[in-house]
Amino acid sequence: MNIKQIRDLTIIDFDANRYIGIACDSCGGIGLKEQDVIKAPPQLTAYQTGKVVLAELMCMGFTPMIMADGLAVEMNNTGKQLIEGFNEVLSKLKTIKVHLTGSTEENIKTVQTAMGITCIGICDKDKLKYMKTEKNNVCLLIGLPFVGSDVINNPDKILDIDDYEQLYLCNYINEMLPIGSRGISSELNDLCEYNNLKVKYEDILAVDLKKSGGPSCSCIVTIEGKYVDIIKSLINKPIEVIGRFYWYKYKIPFHIKVMRSRMQQICLLTYVRTNLAFLAVDLPPFFRKETLKNGVRSYKKGKHCIDMQKTCPPILPESNHRINPFCISF
Repeated sequence: MNIKQIRDLTIIDFDANRYIGIACDSCGGIGLKEQDVIKAPPQLTAYQTGKVVLAELMCMGFTPMIMADGLAVEMNNTGKQLIEGFNEVLSKLKTIKVHLTGSTEENIKTVQTAMGITCIGICDKDKLKYMKTEKNNVCLLIGLPFVGSDVINNPDKILDIDDYEQLYLCNYINEMLPIGSRGISSELNDLCEYNNLKVKYEDILAVDLKKSGGPSCSCIVTIEGKYVDIIKSLINKPIEVIGRFYWYKYKIPFHIKVMRSRMQQICLLTYVRTNLAFLAVDLPPFFRKETLKNGVRSYKKGKHCIDMQKTCPPILPESNHRINPFCISF
């Protein structure tokens, strides 16, 4: 069974057509116990914590099925209040039915609210919202990043679970990333890295890209430009265009080694001065040794570049590795 980590989700290759996804989160020091740092109703604490794991699954295209809470508090009365919050957030889902289970701490007296939460969902492989962002897609920020008491004071500016459900049902959204403690900038950098893209930011941005997003108060959405107005009419929360995506052209000094095998030739591109240690490219059938000879001959004549955009397709046959057009320099 193949198990991999993608963003904040653990994804299991369940069968030929489906993935199982697992999302986890924790929360401590927020409640009404004597040692809680931020005083807030336990129902609200559980609501926001439950929203996080549900949002992480739905943003990747998973349908949540089971939510399991590990409550490091007694059942009476803090545990019951937390369970009320979990049931409330689940009750707001109109198209999804999620089963709630969990445990409480009955052996040791606790003086601070603490919990862990896990949610399990299932997704058709063709509906997984990962590595789907494309060139010229628009990057939207929906909702605003808040943490701590700001979450309590700004309910009209943060995404609620019904907002996430609305976005989850939009099949024209390419990718969605809920913003957590790492902030918008880190989440966006990850998205760009695995899509081989860069983002051209808008000249003026009203939001702090490095601020913690708290309990998924905001979300990055990538879509075609024609759908921006539809999203704005659908979600009644602050929406800001962050920028647009474009292909990134690498300039890579490299040595080429060509190896013959029964399957196909392999071109190893090494000595890479980018964020990659090396890049291995399976040669498509038409990219034969003669192409490399021509490339070397062009280099000797003073032409210092092979344009891979003309010689490599975006997705190579017999390979799941996605390669975007780029330019390689000798």
